Amino acid sequence: MTAETVSLAPHQVQPSADVLAYRVSPAAHLADRMVAGSSAAVALKEVPFSQQVGLRTANDDARSAFEGVLGAALPTTVGSRVALPLGGSVVWLSPDEFLVIAPDAAAGEELLFSRLEAALGSLSGQVVELSANRTILELSGESSREVLEKTIQLDLHPSVFPVGNAVQTLLENTGIILSRTEENTWQVIPRASFTTHMVGWLLDGMREFAS
Repeated sequence: MTAETVSLAPHQVQPSADVLAYRVSPAAHLADRMVAGSSAAVALKEVPFSQQVGLRTANDDARSAFEGVLGAALPTTVGSRVALPLGGSVVWLSPDEFLVIAPDAAAGEELLFSRLEAALGSLSGQVVELSANRTILELSGESSREVLEKTIQLDLHPSVFPVGNAVQTLLENTGIILSRTEENTWQVIPRASFTTHMVGWLLDGMREFAS
């Protein structure tokens, strides 16, 4: 019997610095508005060009393969988020679905998507490149929770929503992932096509805290 040959996806690396210079993030055209609308009480900015990879598997061997690349165990409970040694985190989306968020790769560096896809190999699961699907808006400051509480129908008090939590929810009728990364720092992660709407709403909610 001849051993089956498994064909893996080709090695994928970040383009050269010259190519990367042409990238434009979803909120780049709103940068000045975000700076102008920020204050000591609450500030808004975009965290552009993160690597985002969707993972799906209910297979223990595939989980172990993913965890070997990430250097951390995948989250196991609703609303959980696991910080990664390489920077970034993995967010629990469903019992077999996760979103990996990692720092932008350097020019010529192997993409995290490629490493995870190679690790999965022929095991049961899925690896999807989602870096262009969402952007990250970071809301920070002592009044950041008050801004979010104007529309998010969740209890965001630290006793209920501590640092490290992340959930899928609605902000102004728009689906987002909301993650609490520090006591007064939140990541609002919308689909890229809703970025302008999200930034506009958050800036409106921040107006009463302007210095």
